[in-house]
Amino acid sequence: MRILKRLLIGFAVLLLLLALGVVVLVGVVDPNRYRGVLAGIVEDATGRALRIDGDLAMRLLPVPSIEVNDVAFANAPWASTPDMVRVARARAEFALLPLLQRRAVIHRIVVIEPRIALQVAADGRANWVFRDPDAAPDPSAETPARDAGPGPEILVKEVRIEGAHFDYVNDRDGTRIDATLDDLDFGRDPSDPRVRLGLRGTYRELPVSLEGRLGAPGAVARNQPVKVDLTGRVGDAGLTVRGAIGRPLEGRDLRLDVTLEAPSTRPITDAAGVDLDELGPVSLEARLVENGGYYHVESLVLAARPYDTETRVTGAIERFDFDLASLAPASTPQRMPMRVDLEGRFGEAVGRVSGQVGSPLEGRNLDLEVALEAPSTRPFSTLAGVDVEELGPVTLEVEVTERDGRVDLDAIDLRARPRDTDVTARGAVKGIDLAAGDGDATARPATVDVAGTIGEAGYGIAGDVGRPLEAKDLRLDVRLEAGATRPLTDLAGLEVEEVGPLTVTLTVIERDGRVDLEAIDLAARPRGAELAVKGAVADAAGDAKPDLRIALSAGTLRDLDPTLAAAGPVSVSAAVRPREGVIEIGGVDLRDVSPHSRRA
Repeated sequence: MRILKRLLIGFAVLLLLLALGVVVLVGVVDPNRYRGVLAGIVEDATGRALRIDGDLAMRLLPVPSIEVNDVAFANAPWASTPDMVRVARARAEFALLPLLQRRAVIHRIVVIEPRIALQVAADGRANWVFRDPDAAPDPSAETPARDAGPGPEILVKEVRIEGAHFDYVNDRDGTRIDATLDDLDFGRDPSDPRVRLGLRGTYRELPVSLEGRLGAPGAVARNQPVKVDLTGRVGDAGLTVRGAIGRPLEGRDLRLDVTLEAPSTRPITDAAGVDLDELGPVSLEARLVENGGYYHVESLVLAARPYDTETRVTGAIERFDFDLASLAPASTPQRMPMRVDLEGRFGEAVGRVSGQVGSPLEGRNLDLEVALEAPSTRPFSTLAGVDVEELGPVTLEVEVTERDGRVDLDAIDLRARPRDTDVTARGAVKGIDLAAGDGDATARPATVDVAGTIGEAGYGIAGDVGRPLEAKDLRLDVRLEAGATRPLTDLAGLEVEEVGPLTVTLTVIERDGRVDLEAIDLAARPRGAELAVKGAVADAAGDAKPDLRIALSAGTLRDLDPTLAAAGPVSVSAAVRPREGVIEIGGVDLRDVSPHSRRA
């Protein structure tokens, strides 16, 4: 604010000097002699040089005015371009008599073809932030004179900008934006005390327009509260902004009601450089509030129709730290984390997300509770572009935390009903490395510890997963206990005979697409017989190579096959191993263990 005050005071002093020159010495004194005065005032206020490479002209008729041509304002020393602002021509029309009363009344300011380069350095410095006039003075510097009191009152009635071009570069995240402003009209009509605002421009080939009213004249320049009543368009989308801003020059103390309606989100996402599927038509209503240095989105209502499915999101987002100096959210953890409380409906599914986000820009430092209830998973698989079988109805509750690029899924509680079979899962998946790339040898595996039921069967899965998002690089210990295998085979779509009850433990290993089954220990009761299988199967999903020892015992042969004699009890054991490209069954031992056979 002190920088702005100095600039305005300096400009008013310059107008006063020039006005006196016009009145007293018009036609005698060359106004170009005052270039140094103007440049000195600007440099004193900002610490940067101002160059006037063209003519500086004063006119008395038809209204007193000052015109400058080919003006350049220096950039920050670290910036990639030498000039922050270049202006082809600028003209100010003013009243003479108010200057003698220490009042600067500027009827009209016109700026033609300004080119403005905005840049944020990798360390967060912005080139539009000048030296801090409130900083501690240099002890070696000359002691400044005391403030002589308030400067002249300044009133600007109308501002017009034509043919502006903006270049924005953010070295922190690589963002580059080009925008043009065809015209901006900022002024006041005699019939309305509020300030008129109108603009037309283009952002990445997307036409943008805005018009409306902005409260009392001079309030923005004095950083005083202004009422906002604006309507506009962003491409085909209609936009309204209504409310109030307490400190407009800082974007603080605001309370704005925002609405947006768009038949298609494609033009907006293309202009923003975001690769998203079409979500239109879409409508948005929200209240944007700022207090305590944080921005809040209240009364959020978002409606869209992706993939012909009605979608609606309601709720609030609190404590979003937006850095106006770099026009970006904070990339480091906020002083207080952002709070999220949202509920969404996707078709007949209902989802809820609540909790905290420490670094919203990066989606990091999460502490979220997520819940989902859906009668059918078909809409989600369609949205994700994945062709999977229907798993609904399904309910899911999970706690999601993230620290240092690793995500933990705790307190998982999943219930589903695929193929009329009740399935549950409870447990945790910890240490999902979001930054790990394909084949990243330095990535730490995630750990899995999940247990649940499939029908009446119980299961447990524990171990490591190197690439959990792809279900690859596995080493998992699996156990299963089932009173009957029918629900399991029905779920797998297999037509096999009932072999339950069944217990099995094994270790599943996956590397580079190859799946090995190790430490297999299976016990089952097919047709009342006792079956035991121990061993391993290499490359189970490809050219399977079993190395198994199988033992089977029954009360009679007829228990194994109704066409056999009722002799027994009987036991059979055999070894199954690969040998020279074929599966060899060897070491067969068939015994009749009945008393008759023992007497023989």
